[in-house]
Amino acid sequence: MERKRLKHPKVRTGCITCKIRHKKCDEAIPACGNCTSTGRKCDGYAQVPDKRTRSWRQPADTGSQCAYQPHIIGIPGQGLSWKERWHLDYFRRCTTVQCAEYFEDAFWGRLVLQMCEGQAAVQHAAIAMSARQCQFEEVQTKQVEDRESFLALSHSHKSITCLGADLVRHDSNRAHKETVLVSCIILTMLALFQQDLFTARCHLRSGYNLFKEWAAIDTKPSPNKEIIEQAFSQVQIHYSTCVNPREFLNNHRLLPPRPPQSDKAATCDADLVRESRGLLVIGRQIVQSHPGGGFSISRASSPLHRGGVAVLSKLRLWRSQLKFFESSRLHSQRHRDMLAVLELWTLIIDVKMSVADSQEPGEALYDDYLTYFQRAVLLARELLRPDLSEVPAPVCYIRPSVVTALLWCGVKCRDWKTRNDIMALLRGCNHHSPWVSAATTSIGGLIQIERHGIAQGAPIPAAARVDCVSVSPLLDSFEVQLWYQRFQLGSCRDEHAWESVTMPCQ
Repeated sequence: MERKRLKHPKVRTGCITCKIRHKKCDEAIPACGNCTSTGRKCDGYAQVPDKRTRSWRQPADTGSQCAYQPHIIGIPGQGLSWKERWHLDYFRRCTTVQCAEYFEDAFWGRLVLQMCEGQAAVQHAAIAMSARQCQFEEVQTKQVEDRESFLALSHSHKSITCLGADLVRHDSNRAHKETVLVSCIILTMLALFQQDLFTARCHLRSGYNLFKEWAAIDTKPSPNKEIIEQAFSQVQIHYSTCVNPREFLNNHRLLPPRPPQSDKAATCDADLVRESRGLLVIGRQIVQSHPGGGFSISRASSPLHRGGVAVLSKLRLWRSQLKFFESSRLHSQRHRDMLAVLELWTLIIDVKMSVADSQEPGEALYDDYLTYFQRAVLLARELLRPDLSEVPAPVCYIRPSVVTALLWCGVKCRDWKTRNDIMALLRGCNHHSPWVSAATTSIGGLIQIERHGIAQGAPIPAAARVDCVSVSPLLDSFEVQLWYQRFQLGSCRDEHAWESVTMPCQ
């Protein structure tokens, strides 16, 4: 006898992640419990229009066959299917946000989005990258996985075909050259998604060689030239560090067997700096970024998501390399700065792992690591000195990694003086980015919440401590919304017991 499936009304609410996974969402705010309990990132909630309203219905003369209309309109490939347009929209809403890390990024936030609307090579590469992201990040059936894989492969081939046609044209137009370079960067990121390091290296080297060749010919100032150059540097970060950390550790060639010769000092120096740029990626192990510019810091019992032991070992390996070159008298101010950043993150991850691996992890255990937090503040103060921009070091990577470390320390350290020092350093960085200003405001508000009703200098009791936070900047109103959950004794925890406060950005 054929079994009949029970019919239930289709639920249109819930977070984006649960919808894609076809899971029942508990619709908790700011992140649903279904995602947080399984270690996934909740992509938030989208408004679902009511079918009964006029605004939902499409005009009769549009000829549209589907109710969903992606945000992208007027693109050259009008023959795209609904699925392809969905992935193009997903690329704009989610993929670009994740590729931009924490801070404002003109490449992923503006330049790529503009070219998606008018350049076929960029558009096909974006669809392929979106399909790969959905395939790797979501739990899907084999049928859906195969379909996403075919879609990614098909549009990757189309993008490379369009890119080859653009190169054959030998067009001297600056916009044409920028399209080629942007396509190379997206294809490099796509290859990294697929863990195809050979293809990624080919796209990265070819694209950057073209950039240097064209930059030498076209010496006129261009607002996009600096954006593209920075994007190549960011892709180099992912290429160097977004691989299996254990593969990095097993590569014994990274440890020099003898002091390098003086004529190779510049090469060794460049290799060390390139490896150290991976600190932004490592920082995502501690402070998780959200779509739209927000971030969250988890409770004491939450382990690192991607092999914390390997990450800590990688940091220690980098430190040993820098110390080796320092002992060989090949060090510079750049070496000293990188050594300080590596020591800073080694301290933080060491504390995080020690507390998470304890028998009864809790916020009070962080009090035992006060000397670690104090050392972190000293290192951060040295790295955020006013003359940092005069040092020939990758400041665009040092400063964000230090700010991220201070945010985590400001949440987990409860010593009054140390917290005041942390806030002073963060306020000094406010002028560098609106994101930093919003993050600093949220951490300052969190400290005031924990201190409420407690005498100055007195220890903060366990009941008053906040063990996890989620921050969402409200850029339209120049405010920041802070969601937090207080520490609860015992094993019974109400996942919905979130409190929130909205504060104006300072």
